[in-house]
Amino acid sequence: MTRRLRFTSIFFFLLFASIAVNAQSRRSFHGNWNWAEYATDESELPPAYQNMDLKDVPRYAVDLTIKQRGNKISGDFGIVARYLARVDEGSFSGTIKGSTVTFRVKSNFGGSATIQLTLRNNKLTWKNLKSSGQMYFPDEIELRRLMRGEKPPYVANDDEPF
Repeated sequence: MTRRLRFTSIFFFLLFASIAVNAQSRRSFHGNWNWAEYATDESELPPAYQNMDLKDVPRYAVDLTIKQRGNKISGDFGIVARYLARVDEGSFSGTIKGSTVTFRVKSNFGGSATIQLTLRNNKLTWKNLKSSGQMYFPDEIELRRLMRGEKPPYVANDDEPF
């Protein structure tokens, strides 16, 4: 009887542990995230880009690469605005509380912002809580998680000739 009880206990322990690990992985901020907005017509593009595919020249785009360890995240951001006329990048870190993390970012244009990321249903909401100075951080957007190996349309493939 004790062997059966021990086996049952181990079985349920492993079952609940795997459920907890799966739940944690679904709530993970870890990964590459993207949001982009494009022109709807070539006439909206700056003259130098009017012969290009609309998906090659975003009006505005945000890319995040996030690493998560426990309740801590660190990551890098890349932002393009005004059809590639403004490019910004930097890094950030923060502590997760529930499904939210808040951190401060600095722009290479001199401004800064307090950003809140909220993870819900495998979507990441970016909200600019407070900003100052010149910067191009969006107010509120919803980023999607990129699949392994997936790149946004405007990122060149390394193996394509120029």
